[in-house]
Amino acid sequence: MEQCKGAELEAAHPIGKIMKTIVWQTLAKSKICVKNDLFSNSINQNKRHVAVLCEDKVIVGKIHSWKDFVERLMDERCEDWLTVLKAALQIYEGELRGFAMLPACSEQRSLLMKDYMKDLLLKMVKNVLDKHKSGTPKQAKALRAIGSSFSIEDVALKLSIEYCLAIKEVKFLFSEVLTLFRQNGLEDAFVSHLKMPILAG
Repeated sequence: MEQCKGAELEAAHPIGKIMKTIVWQTLAKSKICVKNDLFSNSINQNKRHVAVLCEDKVIVGKIHSWKDFVERLMDERCEDWLTVLKAALQIYEGELRGFAMLPACSEQRSLLMKDYMKDLLLKMVKNVLDKHKSGTPKQAKALRAIGSSFSIEDVALKLSIEYCLAIKEVKFLFSEVLTLFRQNGLEDAFVSHLKMPILAG
């Protein structure tokens, strides 16, 4: 429903089988007062819309699509780029469920989300690097050579590698992602951060 997190509605289940406690939690979060208990036939679905029949009112909500959820998360927590990427990855891997228009089958979900996942990573990492850039790429490389700490860049490098491996996009990692870090004077650091995943197999 509009006010609930997507994970609170289970994917691939008919709406009538959704536990009543989930509806109660959603209504409570929305500060909507419902006097009596809800029956299974008091919940109905029409495409992405859900109607809950209460004693003296009808409450209509909308189940978010996975893309709606990620975009809203970006709007609400624009500074928290790690949370946005983590949530997108959890949706991609099927850990975070309950969204409209999201296949339960992992292969279909991968096909549907893959391009968006790649674009999202580039967008978020580019924003972080642009925001935290210390001078030009040449200056950044020089500072790294003398041991200056680049904690934000290190996090971005590590996360980008793990993210690409998780979505099985090694070619993308060594093309567009590497190009992005190269443009920011971080090519050597990129290679250095590859050591751990390679050793881990």
